[in-house]
Amino acid sequence: MPNWQGIHTLHFGKTDLDLQYWINPGDLLCKRSRQEEVEIEKPIRSHDTSVMVYITKIIVTPNTYAINNVDGMMDEERVKRNTSEELFAASSQFQGSREGYYFGCGDRGVGYYMDDVYGTKKRLKTDRFAEVRGGDELLQLVEKEAGMSSRGQDIDAKGLKRLLQNLEKRFNVNVEQRVKYSGEPQKFMESEVELDEAVCALNAVTASGNLYHMLASPDIIQIFLALVQHENGDIAADTIQLLSELTEADAVESFEEEAGGLIDALLEGGLVRVLVQTLEKLDESVKEEASAVYSSLSVLENCIDVRPECAPGVAATAGVMEWFCNRLSPKAAVDSNKQYSSEVLAVLLQSAGVDARVKFVELGGVDTALLSIAPYRSKAMQTPEEEEFVENVFDVLCAVLMEDCAKLSFLDNEGIELMILMIKGRTAIRTAAIKCLDFATTKFNKACERSVKKGILAVIFGVFMGKLKIKKGDKKMNKKHMETNRKEEEIRCVSVVNNLFVGLVDDEEGRARLISKFVESEYEKCDRLIEVLVEYASKVAVEEERIAHVFGQGGVVDEDEILLARMDAGLFTLQQCALIIAELWASKDHGLRKRILLLLHQHEYTLGLIRTLVAEYVKSLGPIEEATSDGLHNPQLHITRVTECLEMLVNQ
Repeated sequence: MPNWQGIHTLHFGKTDLDLQYWINPGDLLCKRSRQEEVEIEKPIRSHDTSVMVYITKIIVTPNTYAINNVDGMMDEERVKRNTSEELFAASSQFQGSREGYYFGCGDRGVGYYMDDVYGTKKRLKTDRFAEVRGGDELLQLVEKEAGMSSRGQDIDAKGLKRLLQNLEKRFNVNVEQRVKYSGEPQKFMESEVELDEAVCALNAVTASGNLYHMLASPDIIQIFLALVQHENGDIAADTIQLLSELTEADAVESFEEEAGGLIDALLEGGLVRVLVQTLEKLDESVKEEASAVYSSLSVLENCIDVRPECAPGVAATAGVMEWFCNRLSPKAAVDSNKQYSSEVLAVLLQSAGVDARVKFVELGGVDTALLSIAPYRSKAMQTPEEEEFVENVFDVLCAVLMEDCAKLSFLDNEGIELMILMIKGRTAIRTAAIKCLDFATTKFNKACERSVKKGILAVIFGVFMGKLKIKKGDKKMNKKHMETNRKEEEIRCVSVVNNLFVGLVDDEEGRARLISKFVESEYEKCDRLIEVLVEYASKVAVEEERIAHVFGQGGVVDEDEILLARMDAGLFTLQQCALIIAELWASKDHGLRKRILLLLHQHEYTLGLIRTLVAEYVKSLGPIEEATSDGLHNPQLHITRVTECLEMLVNQ
């Protein structure tokens, strides 16, 4: 479409006239459902600053477009500026997209022309509208000129075959002309416009997933991959956008097999390698290229969603992890692309396996991630993009902290200290910080010892007891997620305390400080622990009754389903509470023992519940792992300690 377009509502008398128009100097196209002739008392000026078009009379015929009486005149000051360099920049060859310009050959020669003066490369020709046309016919013409499918209607196999043949033809012509006229870009610019239109026309296929197998042919795949790397940034961006739409969830929902076949063909052809090479060349200061970055990330995410097994291969592709690590850098402002890249990275690290997580650590990813969230240790996020970005970075950290090398890097880069500061900061981010500490202290003795020395006990128990409130500035966010955050923090606090008991097995001083927390303030923390135990015991009991009812009705439920149902009800947290109570009992503190028995009896429970839960936990551990060579964790020592606690409970 031309640059000058829009909708005006004209007010005259008691009637409102909605005027839809496309304006070129001296022409006006408008549409109205009934015939009218209106004299305009005050002429309307076009919004475009380069052309002033004053509408003096409107003649509208039902369901038709027509040329009408228009007085047009040029802005003299603007015309004078048409010769300035800002409206045209000479260039013998295409040097990448420029926002607000298109590359072509015009009256000033080969170079970059400003869109609002010369029109876009896809501008409609005025003579196409010189005759009166029906509304439907004109709309189809506009869509055809713009490379759009006709009103998003499905296409059949014959229609797609024609589109693919046209794409192949336009591609070959463009390649030939680029080789033949490599030093004369004006001679192949028309072929680039036609090629871009051929790419955009394939957007119609997104509504016909059953035809995806036609796109998966080797020849078409190679064309797609070549277009992703095309020197014309517009063509590359439109191709990436097409691939994004072809693989998005809405498009593949009913045709997962067909979409999977297309994605397999793209991946086998080297899609990830091509996308990474393109991402490295894109300039995000240009709006169109920034959009291409977002579409590229969408393609990667869609591939992993449809084919999760491809994640290790995606992560192993040269340049992928390096690009994502660079995107986390705190130097760049948080925008939609940075937020989305952190989200895709989190998905990739969760799905790609050990090798991807280890590579992320080797690239310094843990340090970069910590630096990117450090500014939020005491201040709230200001934009939705920042909120999602920070949440995604915490997901990234939690994913890699499953590996021992990441835990060591987290410790070396003072991740423990940063998480404690974030919890003390009393912002809504503290829930994610507690979760991160939970992962960092799991099976990692050094982290547990460092945490106690840095004051983790005060902040964790402050949150556990509900005494460490979130700042008033975050109250709105806190109310929105208050219940969810409260339960999440409760579960994570219990897990962290249990991790500390496990990790401090060789640290007598640290263990003594931990146990003393349950004694101080008249055993208030012990009381709270029993409350949590009773709550989750009730939830698990309800689920067990439901399962028993299913069996009673003759239903078939396997052991895995039973365990999964109990875990969903909170069995893991229940077992952790029992393990903590067993540790407190094993401390032989008479005051603690009396308090535990009293509280259990008040809720009609006995030590038998604790014994059963601890015994079930020991049974679920399976074969004992060997101690890590770097001394991070000694599973045998942990089993021995839990068994000793169980024996003390049994002998009671």
